[in-house]
Amino acid sequence: MTVHPSLLTVLLLSLLCPSVGQQQKAVIKFVQTSYVVDEGQQVSIEVSKTGFSAPPLNVVVMVVMLSDQNGSNDFVGNSQALTFPNNSYNITRSVSFFVLDDDIPERDEVFTLQLLLSTNSSEKAMKGDPSEATITVRANDDAFGIFAFAEPSPYTVSEGPSSVQVPLTIQRNRGTFGNISVNFDLSGSALVSEDITPVSGTLLFLEGESSKDLILTILGDNIPENDETFVVTLTSATGGASINLTQDRLQLVIPANDAPVRFTQGEYRVEETAMSIDLSVTITRGLTEDGQTFIGPITKDAYVYVTCISGSATAGQDFSCASNTSLVFQAGETSKSFTIQILPDDAAEIAEEFYIVLFNPSSDVVVSDPYNVSVIIGANDETHGVLSLKSPSATSFPQTYVNEDTTSQLTFFTVIRSGGAFGTVSVDWILSRNDSNPDSAATDVTPCIWNCSVE
Repeated sequence: MTVHPSLLTVLLLSLLCPSVGQQQKAVIKFVQTSYVVDEGQQVSIEVSKTGFSAPPLNVVVMVVMLSDQNGSNDFVGNSQALTFPNNSYNITRSVSFFVLDDDIPERDEVFTLQLLLSTNSSEKAMKGDPSEATITVRANDDAFGIFAFAEPSPYTVSEGPSSVQVPLTIQRNRGTFGNISVNFDLSGSALVSEDITPVSGTLLFLEGESSKDLILTILGDNIPENDETFVVTLTSATGGASINLTQDRLQLVIPANDAPVRFTQGEYRVEETAMSIDLSVTITRGLTEDGQTFIGPITKDAYVYVTCISGSATAGQDFSCASNTSLVFQAGETSKSFTIQILPDDAAEIAEEFYIVLFNPSSDVVVSDPYNVSVIIGANDETHGVLSLKSPSATSFPQTYVNEDTTSQLTFFTVIRSGGAFGTVSVDWILSRNDSNPDSAATDVTPCIWNCSVE
């Protein structure tokens, strides 16, 4: 039989020094102080014995649960036994623990490992340092959450005349451990910043929060627009959280809004006649200035008010207008007519003007240029007058008798301006003989040709 030298040394010491052999105990301890493992994996724990032990030593490695942990749901068994064989010296043994794989989100869990010696073994061995170790089961099953939009895509939001806030719910699925942030940004076919704010940012979730609203402000205006599309994207998350790549984008649709109502032209000219005449003006809805391109919504009924405002032309005397009239567009209708009556009179008048104005439209309709048009009634009834040497009531021209045998004398003829008297006018006149004398009238009268101004 061959005896190991070290074992022989111990035996000799125990024989020569019985007290030493009786007092010295083997030392049992963990090889390392900490272990890290993932769910579904096995971890091997090493325990060493230094010193000699004659009988076998029985050691138990136990997982000690903390108050907020349930080890029975994490490990296959919470204790494992190992034996150091008889007459062994400086030896290492290991036990294995298998970590169960569940579907429960959990953050890092730390368990304590302890060494337990049986009663018989404790007489021959003692626990050394380290006598405790830890097992860390890493965070698992999306412990910090998976972010996703709750709303279906596409998602319709409305633009009004003033700004409105729209909440978009961000869900934090699975785990809710830790304070986590998620980043977002917006993109679109138009200038996003003119329609929505903010265009990017960060949303903070505190521990335990499973959902939060991302508040977007839809900026109101009175600008006619067709459908606009934007995309909100969850770009990144911090603190171990992740993003659901099938629900990381939300398409926002702002439907067509603010259909324009306008006149088709900015000015109308009409002549006064002996009888009343009707002037029809055209108002369009949901068309650009070219009158052909659609813009804004036309799928619902809408209205706008029309009124007439006197200028140099007076309502009731020069024109007749149903003021403050509601002009109703039926769904799909893009054009309406409005009629004004031009009234006749016998008064000589220069050009006169009045105005037609659109105002007070219904919701989702805006008045657009030209919304204020002028109607010009041309000058009428001999506005600047009729010039004559006789009055309108006279039956013949006036006659003046001059005795040429006397000294030269002045003779006056009156030019009469009947009808209108607007503005300064002038008239040319000529003096001619009405007898058979071939001599020029200038031999008897001067001047014979002149220009006369009448104011």
